[in-house]
Amino acid sequence: MSAQVAVPDALQQEAMTCVGEAAQICPDVWTAPDHGLACMTGKRQGFSPRCRVIYDKVARALKVR
Repeated sequence: MSAQVAVPDALQQEAMTCVGEAAQICPDVWTAPDHGLACMTGKRQGFSPRCRVIYDKVARALKVR
């Protein structure tokens, strides 16, 4: 069983402002969580500057490389 990493509530709320972009850039983001995260990492430059900053904060919280 793997430990879950908690993303602070404030950061989760901030990340919700980029849900539309995430769904457009990585349509499988909700149906395949592992693929979605990999997709967002690979297509990070496709996000708006604001959402890239938020993605980077979330990635740091989750320790994604």
